[in-house]
This record gives sequence, structure tokens and C-alpha cells, in this order.
Amino acid sequence: MATPAPDKIIYSMMRVSKFYGTKQVLKDISISYFYGAKIGVIGLNGSGKSSLLRIFAGVDTEFNGQAVLSPGYTIGMLEQEPHLDESKTVRQIVEEGVAEIMGFLAEFNRINERFAEPLSDDEMTKLIEQQGQVQEKLDHLGAWDLDSRLDLAMDALRCPSGETPVKVLSGGEKRRVALCRLLLQKPDILLLDEPTNHLDAETVAWLEEKLQQTLHNQAEAAKIPASTPQLVKSEEERRLASFAGAIVQETVSQIEDRAAKRRTQTAPAGASP
Repeated sequence: MATPAPDKIIYSMMRVSKFYGTKQVLKDISISYFYGAKIGVIGLNGSGKSSLLRIFAGVDTEFNGQAVLSPGYTIGMLEQEPHLDESKTVRQIVEEGVAEIMGFLAEFNRINERFAEPLSDDEMTKLIEQQGQVQEKLDHLGAWDLDSRLDLAMDALRCPSGETPVKVLSGGEKRRVALCRLLLQKPDILLLDEPTNHLDAETVAWLEEKLQQTLHNQAEAAKIPASTPQLVKSEEERRLASFAGAIVQETVSQIEDRAAKRRTQTAPAGASP
């Protein structure tokens, strides 16, 4: 994760359009956001919400226009149907979220194993120095309680047991495992495509708290289902409203006011709004 810089624009999208064949789903989208922004993408089915997030994430590069991520920043995305390696177990997938720590732990273990080998004084000195350097990195990353942290994250998201093969998981279980891995990665920009799908109320509450506590400095964009708008709720936070392929920035109150006006306009004569 990059060191946050105040008032720094970390992502810009300029006049982006997206077509599927002859069908246009996004038209001339331009947006820039700062580190720490919270954005919700709201719209009708088929209005281009998932397409927009995939362009944000760099997964989809087949579009017109320009999208620029500032150097040194990372993006992570939870897709509606995550693609997981079916040759692995649940625990192995979750551990991918802490790949850097796992790599240093493996290196630390290899160094320790070498102490059992015949070594010259110079080799021993160099090995001790190398061990100290790796241990310092592990201390900085808080690696020594990694197992308990992974267990806690998996339990909070109701993930299947770590030994479970990915190939037997349901779609909902795969989303939970993928979300667990993503949160452990701690990307600078977190993109969530309907993150509350297949989550019970208790897990949704945990996810809200997790986002507030550990991701408050990260840029976050979520495609929010109409039934779960609470993930991006405050008046100060900006949303992206997606309608008929066009994206505009609005506050929560502006979106709600327009929805109220639409209900009033479509209500039968004499009916209460």
C-alpha cells in the first residue's frame, strides 16, 4: 500500500466510452478522485455499473478514452463471479492475500534451515545478517500472528474450512473467500461489485466495520444494491449514479430527491406521493 498523500488525485478517467458490439453501455465518462474517496455506483440493471468497475480495476482494457492510475498505487476488485484456482484449497486462496508476508516467512525458514549446514565463519556472519534483515521485515509486517489473523478473517466472513477444495465451493462461498483474500491484500483502491451478495446481516455489519476501521484512508468504490445502501451512506461521501450509460456525480440527498420527484410524477391522480 502506498503512503497516502493529502489532496492527491490517484485515479483519473477521461471521456471513457464502452461498447459491446454496437451497444453502447458507457458514454464519455470523466472522473478523478482523491486518496480516501468513498464512491457508490448506483443504477438499473444493464446500465454499465460492472463494466465501469472493471475499467477502474484495469481488468477491461477494451474501451475508448483514457484511464490513468497514479504510479505506486494498487487496485483490488471483488467481482460478482470471482475466478479462483480450483486446484487450491480455501486456505491457499486466502493466503494469496498476504503473499508478501508468506514469501518472507518462507525465506526466514530457509535461512534457519541453513544453520544446520556446515558453514564457514564468513558464511555464518552473512547468514546471521540476512536473518536479521528478514526478521526486521517480518516484524514490520506483523507476521508473527499471521495464522490467527487469517483464522479471524475467515471466521468473520463465514468462509468454509481451510482444507476445503475450491472446486466444491458454491458461488456464494467463492465470493466470501475472494472477499477475504481481497481485504487481506489491503489495496489502495478497493472496488466491490455488490459486496453484500450472499452475506448475512451479521457479516454485512462486520464488513461495514472493517471498511471503516482499516480502509478509511483508501479509495473505495462499490456497486451498491438498492437493498444495501448503508456501505456508502454519509451526506459528505460522493456517489456515482449510473443511468442509461451516463455517469454523473451526486450527493445522497440529490439521488433521493430525484427518486422522490419521479415517484410523485408517476403516481396516479389523487394518490399520495
